[in-house]
Amino acid sequence: MAAPTIPTGITLAQLIDLRDRLIQERIGGVKEIRDAFRSTVIYKDDVEMERAITSVTEMIVAMTAGAPVTTIRFRTSKGLGHLDRRFGWYGY
Repeated sequence: MAAPTIPTGITLAQLIDLRDRLIQERIGGVKEIRDAFRSTVIYKDDVEMERAITSVTEMIVAMTAGAPVTTIRFRTSKGLGHLDRRFGWYGY
């Protein structure tokens, strides 16, 4: 799947606000909403609203995705190092 195109000048906070408003309007049965660019969008049905919510959510994910994890560091022990001093066990 290709990365979604994010309009220039729109912030993460605006995208989150738009997604939340779309969800609230969808729950309330409203099919008309004013978007972040101050234009009114009228949705024909619930499927169109779901697509809009999915699209905005994908933009949010694209903006918040960091670099993939490439290194994992393990810090291991046998779990007895702290007992040596506390109980006086010195490997006898």
